[in-house]
Amino acid sequence: MQQSRARQRKIGALEVFQSAGISVPEEWQPEAPYSIAQAKQMTLDLLTLDQRPKAILCGNDVIAQGALFAAQRIGLQVPQDLSIMGIGDFKGSADTEPGLSTVRIPAGRIGQMAGSHFSSYVTSEDRGLFRFKCNLSLVQRGTTASVTR
Repeated sequence: MQQSRARQRKIGALEVFQSAGISVPEEWQPEAPYSIAQAKQMTLDLLTLDQRPKAILCGNDVIAQGALFAAQRIGLQVPQDLSIMGIGDFKGSADTEPGLSTVRIPAGRIGQMAGSHFSSYVTSEDRGLFRFKCNLSLVQRGTTASVTR
């Protein structure tokens, strides 16, 4: 499940980048496991490329914390030299230094909606697939720089 969610997030992000005319080189698209230590090492590898990114969008806040630690380890100033964004607004994301910018997913609301649909599924004959949308919110903290055009 974790792998599928991460893959869908990556596909969605790349579609948005492409529609905005932003190309993301393949070597800037590593897939880090759900581990701060492994994400840190993968980010160190990414940041030592001849051409390194100016911003990193991570599939979740755990990976983003690893990216933040990697940037700090090699002396990059976040967000002046590198912006980092996570997804999830996990406990502790506001407590990193600087605080981790992230996308907040309304997990409680998703659980309520899933519970409602599941109880309908169990008690009715209609057993088709369903989709629903929920509002996400950007939580801008200290790891992302403002963009001026």
